[in-house]
Amino acid sequence: FEGRENMASGRGYIWSRSIPMLKDTIFLGYGPDTYALHFPNDDYIGKLRGSGRINVLVDKPHNLYIQTGINTGVISLIALLAIFFMYIKSSIQVFINRKTYESFFEIAGISIFFAVCIYIMTGFLNDSLVSVAPVFWVLLGTGMNINIRLKELG
Repeated sequence: FEGRENMASGRGYIWSRSIPMLKDTIFLGYGPDTYALHFPNDDYIGKLRGSGRINVLVDKPHNLYIQTGINTGVISLIALLAIFFMYIKSSIQVFINRKTYESFFEIAGISIFFAVCIYIMTGFLNDSLVSVAPVFWVLLGTGMNINIRLKELG
């Protein structure tokens, strides 16, 4: 990330300091909401390059996946990615050959699939928010249930 500290509104700097932290959190993370305690907030030259200010406290990585790896561990991150992969694979199998979407389950299922995909993509530039995360997890669980029901119906 050298020379790219300003990338994505200063996220390049934050990610360049956060990714090396993952090697210390393979099995267990530092704990939920302890990111600011472990981030090198005393790197004033890096902060100056990344955000143009040295008095800012970096308290989140602005990336759902880095946040998960640091807070709860890399194994937890792998489990999260596996859940996402299984849901996306299941949804593609259910919806790829459908010609029409007429039933409530079909319409709700494809809508939830797109909403989950958008959240997963947004996770690359934003971290998990208390106001949005519960809605996402409810939609993900509902989407998984709809996929199971649609598979049973054929």
